[in-house]
Amino acid sequence: RHAHLGNGIWRKAKQGLVVALLRQDKDVSEQLSVFFKEAQRLGSMTALANSAFLYGLWRLRCRNWIKAEKELQRSLRLATTGGLEEIQGDSLSQLAATKAFLGKLVEAREAHRQAYALFKARGLQRKLWISQLQWVALFLLDAPLDRFKEHMDRLSPPQDVAVQLWWCLFQAIRCASITDRLGTQKWWEKAKKNDLNLYWDLNVCFVLQALFRYARPHSPQIVFEIKRELGRIYGTLTDK
Repeated sequence: RHAHLGNGIWRKAKQGLVVALLRQDKDVSEQLSVFFKEAQRLGSMTALANSAFLYGLWRLRCRNWIKAEKELQRSLRLATTGGLEEIQGDSLSQLAATKAFLGKLVEAREAHRQAYALFKARGLQRKLWISQLQWVALFLLDAPLDRFKEHMDRLSPPQDVAVQLWWCLFQAIRCASITDRLGTQKWWEKAKKNDLNLYWDLNVCFVLQALFRYARPHSPQIVFEIKRELGRIYGTLTDK
C-alpha cells in the first residue's frame, strides 16, 4: 500500500515537473522518456494514460498537430479503458485544440462537449466551465461574431481566476468589436490580473487571435501585448 502511494506521489510530482517545464518552453523529451519507462515498469493504467497525455502536450508545444492528435487519442483510449474520467476530460480538451488547428472544427466541438460531460460527472466546476468557454470560443473561427455573443449572453461564469481569465478575454473581444477602446483596455487589464501571463493552453490562442483582429485598428499597445502572449504560448520548440 505504501509503495503504491509512493508511486502515485512520484507520478504526480513528475507530471507537475514536465508541465512546469513545458510552460517555460523547455525541452522535456528526456523527462518524458523517463516518465514513460517508469509508467511501463509500474504497469499502471493511470501512469500510462498520463504519460501519453504529456507526450500529447509536448507535441502541441512543438506545434506538431498530427502527432499531438495521435498521442492525445492514445491518452484518451487508455484513460477510457481505465475509467479515468478526469484524464479523459483533459485529453479531450487538448484534443479539441489539436483538431481545431487541423481545421476539424466539428470534431473539436464534439471533443469539448464530451469533456464538459465528464467534468460535470466528476463535479469539477472549474474545468467544466473552462470547457464550456472553450466550446464557445470555437465560434470565433467559423461563425459571425453575433453567434459568439449570443452564446456569451447565456453564461454567467463563477469568480474563479482561470474561468474569469477566459471571461475577461471574451468581454474584451465584445468591446474591441465595437471600437470601445476604454472597454477593451479595461477587460484586457482584468485578464492580465487573472494570470494571463502564466496561463498555458493552446485553446486560448483562438481567443487571443480574435482579440488581435478586433483590437488592431484602435489599440496598438494591446495588440503588441497579444503578440507577446501568443509567442509565449506557441513557443519555439520543435520535436526532432
